[in-house]
Amino acid sequence: MALRQLELLDSPPEERFDRLTAIARALFDVPIALITLVDEDRQWFKSSIGTDEIETPRSVSFCAHAVAADMMLVVEDATRDPRFLDNPLVTGDMHLRFYAGHPIHSPDGHAVGAICIIDQHPRRFNENHRLLLKQLAEMVDKEIREQPPKNLDGPTEDEQFGRILQRIGSFISRRSVALVISALVFSIIMLVAQAEFLNELENKRLQKQASLSETLFNVRGRLETEVNARLHLTHGLAGYVRSGNARIDGDSFQNFAADLGNSLTGIRSLQLAPDGIVTYLWPEPTNRAAVGHNLLADPNRRDAALKAIETKQLWVAGPLELLQGGTALIGRRPIFVTDSGSGSDSFWGFATVLVDLPPLLEEAGFNDLSPDRNIAIRGRNGLGASGEVFYGSPEVFNGYNLSADVALPSGSWQMAIAAAETTTLNNIPPARWVFATSLALVVACLVYFVLRLPFRYASAVDKAKEDLNRSNARFKDAIESLPDGFAVFDGYDRLVRCNQKYREFFDVPEQLISLGTRFEDLLKDSVEANRYVLEDDTPHGKQQYIGKRLQQHRQPASGVIELHLRSGRWLRAEESRVPSGGTIISYTDISELKNKEHELAKEKSRAENANQAKTRFLATVSHELRTPMNAILGLLHLVQTSGNLSPKNQEFIDTTYESAEHLLSLLNELLDLSKMEAGKVELEMSQFNLAELIRKTLKISETKAHQKGLTLIDEISDQANVIVEGDAGRIQQILMNLLSNGIKFTDQGSISLSAFRSTPDHFIFSIADTGVGFCDSQTEALFQPFSQLDSTASRRHEGTGLGLAICKRLVAAMGGSITARGRPDKGAVFRFEIPLSVISESPSYLGNEELHQEDLSPIPCDREPLRVLIAEDSPANQIVFKAMLADTGYITDVVGNGLEAVEAIKRLDYDIVLMDIFMPEMDGLEATRIIRGDGRMSNKAIIALTANAMPGDQDKFLEAGMDDYLSKPVTKYNLVKMLNKWASLQEE
Repeated sequence: MALRQLELLDSPPEERFDRLTAIARALFDVPIALITLVDEDRQWFKSSIGTDEIETPRSVSFCAHAVAADMMLVVEDATRDPRFLDNPLVTGDMHLRFYAGHPIHSPDGHAVGAICIIDQHPRRFNENHRLLLKQLAEMVDKEIREQPPKNLDGPTEDEQFGRILQRIGSFISRRSVALVISALVFSIIMLVAQAEFLNELENKRLQKQASLSETLFNVRGRLETEVNARLHLTHGLAGYVRSGNARIDGDSFQNFAADLGNSLTGIRSLQLAPDGIVTYLWPEPTNRAAVGHNLLADPNRRDAALKAIETKQLWVAGPLELLQGGTALIGRRPIFVTDSGSGSDSFWGFATVLVDLPPLLEEAGFNDLSPDRNIAIRGRNGLGASGEVFYGSPEVFNGYNLSADVALPSGSWQMAIAAAETTTLNNIPPARWVFATSLALVVACLVYFVLRLPFRYASAVDKAKEDLNRSNARFKDAIESLPDGFAVFDGYDRLVRCNQKYREFFDVPEQLISLGTRFEDLLKDSVEANRYVLEDDTPHGKQQYIGKRLQQHRQPASGVIELHLRSGRWLRAEESRVPSGGTIISYTDISELKNKEHELAKEKSRAENANQAKTRFLATVSHELRTPMNAILGLLHLVQTSGNLSPKNQEFIDTTYESAEHLLSLLNELLDLSKMEAGKVELEMSQFNLAELIRKTLKISETKAHQKGLTLIDEISDQANVIVEGDAGRIQQILMNLLSNGIKFTDQGSISLSAFRSTPDHFIFSIADTGVGFCDSQTEALFQPFSQLDSTASRRHEGTGLGLAICKRLVAAMGGSITARGRPDKGAVFRFEIPLSVISESPSYLGNEELHQEDLSPIPCDREPLRVLIAEDSPANQIVFKAMLADTGYITDVVGNGLEAVEAIKRLDYDIVLMDIFMPEMDGLEATRIIRGDGRMSNKAIIALTANAMPGDQDKFLEAGMDDYLSKPVTKYNLVKMLNKWASLQEE
């Protein structure tokens, strides 16, 4: 009975209930939300989202259980609940798994249905969710209470009024009625538009008329002022006469009249006419024709003259054509003088002023009027409206105009300005009529269609709701099918949508994540639940992580965020803003990628350790090989240059020395390659003459070439004879390798070296030989380390195959490129191009700084001979260094380790110390630090003697306090050159 009184069963959809189901669906992130009413036989859906069904039998209804018990019903997994295990809603197409429903009540408290949410996946429903569902049910109860129970005896007044409105709507939707109403709307719009157009045109006309009126009265005022000012000059002439007429003569009049007439513009003439006869006038040259003119005898002027005498007033004439030419306004004032005897006034004559009309009008502002200001003046001789028109067109006075009078001392003029007549329909432009008609037609058509479609609106709304529901369902299905976790937050940073993958990532597959929860709250819950692996698990560390993550969320950058979860999973979070102000976050599982990165990091660490071990090994090998090599080459050089050998022994020594040098060259190539593989090639930049460097390299190679009977050809362009900045040593090394290669593989013929400039800062070097050559398929192998075209045991040409590989890497380090081409038995051409900064085009820019090898004596000074301490642990090297310096004038002492060097410096004052690096007891670096710390050699040079040739060695020497270094093996030339350099610096 209570449900029947509500009259909600089978009623049309209502927005107030639809709003609540939409809130429920969004709040709990479920596909289906319902408000159901349960009667004796069925469950009917008052509002539904997510399903096309409108009712189900009561026997299968979950809501019926909630209504019967009048309490909330929650089924987290229907397949595990014996009550619903075989329910058709569970086993059928709906696949219902999760259900939560709360009873709704009539105003008298009877349970009549339920608000419920449904999902196809099992879920947990905690106490917070139960409270939210209860609050929604209370909102439904409130909506039901606000609609009073229906009266079963008959419709209420509101219902009757609603039905009347429905009948009215049905009536006006008829075609004939809609047409009539649309025609009325069309007529009303046309009438309103017509009135509006007329009103607008009339306003414009009145505005223009006001502007014309303002112009008219401004000009009239100025004209009246200017005319009366000039006519008033007759008072001055009359005063002149009354002041003493007996003294009037031509000269005095001319002076007085000139002063008076020049005071205003446009004064044509000033005249005095005693007894009516013009006698005195100014200016006389241009007005002489008027002299003697008798005004009282002239029939055209007699009446006016007599009237002026009778009335004693100013007589205004004109504007008139003058006897002396031109048009002027004439003002004549009768002059009366008082007889001194009788005291009576007697007529003396006339004072006359002639005013040129054009200057007068210009002064009044007529020339400044715009072309649309059409003005005319009438009233010749002061007759006002009855006078003739003397300025402008008479048509102005014949048509519609605005007029004003110009007051004169006697009489007046009338001015008029042409104006537009009253606005009529004919004044409305055709374009306005077209616009009004078009607008009226459009509005009338709209009214017609609105009247014809009153009930289709509801069906359109229903269809739109269905489409929206389908769209939401498709969107949810789409994000559920994504392999990544997906979450959407609105402009207030509240969760509005997430997929199952998102829940799985954060270990909440069955628990409902409440929609509407802020991102900050979700983050705090996850951190407190220890879902993240943090660097600092303390409360302070957690707060720092939350702050950092919130900053990343509120100001998303272009990069990604990596999250390490306690479950061992790694997630990559990518956030992006949407135009509506919300945020979309996608979470990608990168656990496998992270595992691979971890393995790669381990491999990289192992490779770096192996590389460091190789570097240490090469450093040790370098030291252990260079130390004896220094003794071998040094002693061989001393024997070679002693001059005490027989020719046969000299040949043996020369051959031995060349073999030792070849061995040293191989060692240097291996060390260079090691540096390059470690990426530690260091270029030493300096300024040098490029052409001189190339020719010096050619000269060094001449000996080997001549030994094989080969010719070296110099094809160096003048373009290369410039001062450049670059690594001269490395460039010479490349050229030497390529020249040596050409000499090695050429048995007869020549090797040519050319150099020229390709661009202002790029140079090309080319080395061509006539040797064995190679085929195109062998080109790539040429620049591979340890690669030789002939690697058989019987090969004719020795070498390691490192030279070209080193050349290629050095050229690349300089920013250039190298190529090779050849033909078997026809020779080969090696060509490389590198950028070099040109410092000067003048070859003499650097001057001549060449040091000759024969200059091996110490720097002369005014003190005792320079004393040098040599710290070297190798007895052989001790002998070599002492022998090298024996004939140079330096005094040498030798010690065997760093500790002995420190003690020796305490005993004697040494000028320069040559310090080996690796020595027993105490190495050279430690000894240098102690010596520098004592301050005994603060201004003296300590030079490192090192067999190390690995990257970074020089920096270590300088950091320890050493000033310079020499790499073993050391030649006598290099040794003496270094000593001379620092001796010279200390003298300065």
